[in-house]
Amino acid sequence: YHWSFVVFVRISLTFLLALIASRVMGVRPIIFGPKALWSRSFFGTISIACNFYAITHLPVTDAITLFKTSPIWISIIVAVLNKRAHTAPIWIATAMGFCGVVLMEQPHFEGNAFPIALALFAALLIAAAQVSMSYLKQVPTINIVTHFSGCATLFTGCILIVAHATEGLALPKLDWDNGKWLLLMAVFGTLGQVWITTAFRKGNPMLMALVGLCSIPVAVTYDYLFWERTLGLMEVAGIALIGTSILICSRETIKGRKAE
Repeated sequence: YHWSFVVFVRISLTFLLALIASRVMGVRPIIFGPKALWSRSFFGTISIACNFYAITHLPVTDAITLFKTSPIWISIIVAVLNKRAHTAPIWIATAMGFCGVVLMEQPHFEGNAFPIALALFAALLIAAAQVSMSYLKQVPTINIVTHFSGCATLFTGCILIVAHATEGLALPKLDWDNGKWLLLMAVFGTLGQVWITTAFRKGNPMLMALVGLCSIPVAVTYDYLFWERTLGLMEVAGIALIGTSILICSRETIKGRKAE
């Protein structure tokens, strides 16, 4: 399937599931909301399109490494918004976390310049969306997910139509063998979206972004358990750096809250 079709199915099913959940929970979806809600949806919508394009045009390791630069962008955005610089340990933790990702993924960056630039741009937009969520503590999680997925469905639907028309492709037909994987991706993606949104609403965005780097060692663990991939020295060093970066940021976050 063309990448535009995959991202459209992924996010439109999330929108559908979020609407059903809202109805079951008795929560009325928000159309017009605070600026932070629109920021989250705007940045998130563009980033998910860039994300799917980059990951289908780059080696997966390269794409993931570039996406995981988001903690660096969050550090910069938070420092600018708060009009004060982070402490040195926070910057060190950010650098260590990124180095850990690089050691684990060992990217080669052999793709074209455009998807590489788009992946970095996606990481910046992801950071902006995640910071926006920290300003939405009073908005229910399901409303944030519904608003974002609704906007993203409209945007990716337009991309789907334009991409297929421009490249002379017919809209694909779904069969169960392939459709079940798209459905599975949408279900797990929706659950992840809900939990991530809740975490960023209630937690420190810098710390949450660094915790998100755990997806790399988790993926390596799956490789080991299911496909018997052994961990090399570089992977172990990467996991250690990621874990240390999270511990440093956690300590600084606790110190900052005590000071307040």
